[in-house]
Amino acid sequence: MTYYTIVGKTVTCPHWNEKITLKGKYLLSSDTDIAKFLYATCPIVENSKLPLSKQINNFKLLRCPNKDNRCELLDQFKKVININTDGYSQ
Repeated sequence: MTYYTIVGKTVTCPHWNEKITLKGKYLLSSDTDIAKFLYATCPIVENSKLPLSKQINNFKLLRCPNKDNRCELLDQFKKVININTDGYSQ
């Protein structure tokens, strides 16, 4: 069985000056307390992928100006975490 954990990191978007929570998804190892980073998401980018009627009003008109929606903040998640010591404190 495969298990994942999500680690949130609250930051201020450098382009929009909005406080957002990025989410990093980690794959848990079955035999250790180590989790490996898979990817991170931004609520502004994720919201813009939804149909207009389903978008969150706070982010409805915001679009990521970065090429390929990549932001340096998404790359600042740790590549490997120990779920007992790192937990949700990024």
